[in-house]
Formats: sequence, C-alpha cells, structure tokens
Amino acid sequence: MGAGKTSVGKALSTMLKHPFIDLDKEIEKQCLSSIQEIFNDKGEVFFRQKEMEALSYIVENYENGIIAWEEEH
Repeated sequence: MGAGKTSVGKALSTMLKHPFIDLDKEIEKQCLSSIQEIFNDKGEVFFRQKEMEALSYIVENYENGIIAWEEEH
C-alpha cells in the first residue's frame, strides 16, 4: 500500500496508450463489496479466488493493459 501503483500505472497507461486496470477495483465491482468487506465477511481464501478470477478475466479480455495488483492485503 502507498507504493504508487495507481499513480505510476495511470501514467504508464497514458504514455503507452494502454488501458489501466486496478485489480482490486475489478474485484469490488464483481463482488459489489469493498475489499475490506470481502475479507471481513468471506475471508482471505474467498478473496484470493476472486482475485484469480478477476485476473483471468482481464488476461482473456484485454490484449494490452497496465494492471495495478497488490499481492498482499
């Protein structure tokens, strides 16, 4: 957290003209919950499953892109 993934990712996506994708935002959109709520209500195993599903979706549906991904929460 606070390492600049979003700032650097957005700048890089602008420079390369590729979409910027925040993996956590994609998970929140799919689950209709915040990351904190997902961890609190469903646990880390559920979150990690959703994280892999979201990452698979992104890989399958974007030819190019810049992905912000925080490995540990």
